[in-house]
Amino acid sequence: AYRECCCGRRKGQQLAPGRAHGDLGSCGRGAPLPEEGPTWKRRPRACQRGGVGMAALTRAARVLFVISAVAAVWAALAFDRVDWTAPSPEVRHAVDWFPVYAVLGFGFYSLLQIIYNVATFNDCKDAAAELDEEVKEAKADLRKKGFEFSS
Repeated sequence: AYRECCCGRRKGQQLAPGRAHGDLGSCGRGAPLPEEGPTWKRRPRACQRGGVGMAALTRAARVLFVISAVAAVWAALAFDRVDWTAPSPEVRHAVDWFPVYAVLGFGFYSLLQIIYNVATFNDCKDAAAELDEEVKEAKADLRKKGFEFSS
């Protein structure tokens, strides 16, 4: 029987009976498929598309949503669109300079992420040995063809 992922991907892909659609990596939800028949008529409950909720959004869409919400609140406070009085001059200063603080904070976070990822980078000794072997084979092949290496 031909089946498709509950998300509509991999249409016409033949799957073994009872195999989860997430096993193919098509959407990663892993809801089991019915034993027989096309699944596009009866989708698993986990994959039914409902309203626009935070769970249905991608990570990028969620980030853009949060940034837009924060920017809207900041703009309302900074441009006096709401009836709000700052409790102190320091709070008003923080509201006025929030975009600068946000960019500096994002830069600091990005720098820390880069440092962490470089510090925890995995060495692939097997891959390095395989690459060295391929380089030796390539050099030997080029020497047979008359190419000379300086080192």
